[in-house]
Amino acid sequence: MGAGISCQVTLNDPEKAVYKVAYYANDQLIGESAISPYSFIWEPETGGNYDIHAVAYDLGDSTHTTSKRSVSVNSLPEISFTSLQGGQVFDVNDTIQVAVSASDDIGVTSLELLIGNSSVDSSSSSSISYTIDPPHSVGKMTIKAIATDSEAQKGEKAIVLTINDGGTSVPNLAAASFTVYPNPARNVISISGLPEGNRYGATIFSLNGTTLLTETINAIDNNPSNIDILSLQTGLYLIEIKNEAYGAINLFIITK
Repeated sequence: MGAGISCQVTLNDPEKAVYKVAYYANDQLIGESAISPYSFIWEPETGGNYDIHAVAYDLGDSTHTTSKRSVSVNSLPEISFTSLQGGQVFDVNDTIQVAVSASDDIGVTSLELLIGNSSVDSSSSSSISYTIDPPHSVGKMTIKAIATDSEAQKGEKAIVLTINDGGTSVPNLAAASFTVYPNPARNVISISGLPEGNRYGATIFSLNGTTLLTETINAIDNNPSNIDILSLQTGLYLIEIKNEAYGAINLFIITK
């Protein structure tokens, strides 16, 4: 595909003014033009063989149909990640294996692999195997492949992985001896029932043990301690409260 296909007709009946020309590919309308010279640029979404014809409409309520013209449209290269799927979760110290392949109806001439915006590997063949060694940055990792065919047409595909900080297990603490409310919560949770006069570390985890939020809270005069959870999405979470002499864990739900 790449550059669009230019469509234009020659009008041989100047006595009757044409006000519109419609263009069809395999009998499906692909575009219209109401401005002389009634040209149209078609950019097909898929490759294949097409029969193109045009229908001109004049002010005398007549239509004029051209003969069909056959064209062949090459497909853009298609890319597959064979070792990874978008949305997978890895830890900062994991080794990530990337295997990618490309195919094209007229042949792949080059394949390039990028991590973020940086090119890390390239090949004149239709496949690449690459190892991303740790450590990785916590957050999102975008992996993109770009394939080029013998007509310099390019196809690309990207997947996004999530890199966690390495926390893979939930703390093994005593059953909860504090209260989280409201539960379900929305933007703020309050903690009560902690032994008085102490400072505590509060850590919120996802169910797979990933640390999402940490704060320091104080238990004073039976007043509840508030934690802002505005940055967290709807879901089920674990909260750990601990200091040198105390440790407990509880569950709470966020709904937004």
